[in-house]
Amino acid sequence: MKVTRNCPQGLLNTGISGCPIDFAFVVAAILVTKGTKLPADLSAEDLTELCHADRPDRVMPIKGLVEYAKNGGEAQTSAVGYGPSQYTGLSQQTDTFSLSKFIPELHASILKAVNQEFGVYFVDKDNHIIGTNDGTDLLAPIDVTLVPNATPFRTSSAQSVQTVGFNYVDTEYVHKHYDYIQADFDVVGALVGLVEVELVSVTGGYKLVEHIGGYDRTAEFGTLIAANVSDVLDGATAGSYSNGILTLTVGTGVVPSLKAPSALYAKGIEGIVQYEA
Repeated sequence: MKVTRNCPQGLLNTGISGCPIDFAFVVAAILVTKGTKLPADLSAEDLTELCHADRPDRVMPIKGLVEYAKNGGEAQTSAVGYGPSQYTGLSQQTDTFSLSKFIPELHASILKAVNQEFGVYFVDKDNHIIGTNDGTDLLAPIDVTLVPNATPFRTSSAQSVQTVGFNYVDTEYVHKHYDYIQADFDVVGALVGLVEVELVSVTGGYKLVEHIGGYDRTAEFGTLIAANVSDVLDGATAGSYSNGILTLTVGTGVVPSLKAPSALYAKGIEGIVQYEA
């Protein structure tokens, strides 16, 4: 029997959705560890909790996106001799978003992660979460690497600026599989990025300060930390808070530190993470 073969080809359909989408401005990006997805039936509370989850389940939002520029993702063609031009693929695409100002801690953190692959979901002003359809019931993220850039100082005519580029790992795959869901809650409002902080020894006790810039967060979190020392701190057994100072009971030579953000979140402490060199 003669073996036959088929020539795979996409089946063209040109219909339009009964409710055509017109994405609003993208205002946030949700980074996830490569290979993970946002869960089904996502709520605002779920999303905030995921921002504080242990890795690899933690989501890492970038908020405050105010401008978009697309580079690449264009059809490429070539011809041999006097033959017709034929499609050869899409050029590599990078989606670049500008933030409203330079944020040193965010820029530094992204620079540390430029050699990693992440998944990203984009969020527009109408609470659409945009990703890809990988054939499962869950919206998949777009696989990307990060491209940070910044002009940290003002000029005579412009303020400081920062951009984050999302370089598609497989541009053609993304274009073939773009998909989205409509959330029924304020997605951006539920997103909480974590700021690196550390406990610094001062006269009379400790202060909780941001690693970059040294902003004092003790008054914001001191009462909750003191009330839950054993649950939120490593290296301390008791504590109190008064007049901007945390007084902690620690062993000789022990440097106290914060537990994981998931433990902090369980006690109502949001938006911070222990700095690690």
